[in-house]
Amino acid sequence: MRRELEPLPDGVQLVAEPAPDVEFVILNFDVAGRLPALLDELPGLRVIQSLSAGVDWLLPKVPPGIVVCRAVGVHDAPVSEWVLAVILVTRRRLLEFWDLQRRAEWNRDIAEATDGWQHAIDDLEGATVLVVGHGSIGRAVAARLAPFGAHVIGVARHPRDDARSADELPRLREKQLTEARAQVAALQRAKQPPPPSDQEQILQMLAPVLRTTNDGRP
Repeated sequence: MRRELEPLPDGVQLVAEPAPDVEFVILNFDVAGRLPALLDELPGLRVIQSLSAGVDWLLPKVPPGIVVCRAVGVHDAPVSEWVLAVILVTRRRLLEFWDLQRRAEWNRDIAEATDGWQHAIDDLEGATVLVVGHGSIGRAVAARLAPFGAHVIGVARHPRDDARSADELPRLREKQLTEARAQVAALQRAKQPPPPSDQEQILQMLAPVLRTTNDGRP
């Protein structure tokens, strides 16, 4: 990290251990379990830069007067590429073909739906993909799905031009959800999760749907 931050401005010193005169820290979720004790060792702290896009794990433990910065956009490319790769691998069932190749076997029936797979091999073109958590990463996923001809339904905490409100999710037409070829969850820990009845309804609607989950944010 030192090489990535250098050259440092005059008067700025990079340290690896907490000290009373430290004013700016870069934190990852790995330190979540020892945050209170760590912050006690930083009485002069003014700014926290999180390495994660979501900071819900951090905010409740930060004393008043300290600025918390999110890493919005930092993970958009790698995470959205990973999500797209997983969708393609599962939709095209490439791992099964790879396993057959290693065993030098040929099986044409693998392209059809089986007991272990709820779907036959299919294209993304014309498919509906539900993105629950249509923030920075969710929009990056949608942008990478567009060249494949997929139709994206975005769901966010608040409605926008490119996303529906999370409150609408239980009320979306069942046809829209069950016809979705993939679901992408790019979510922060919800401060107010949906009621159990709504959660059960969502799970029932999505039961036939292939789910690809991004748990990069706690």
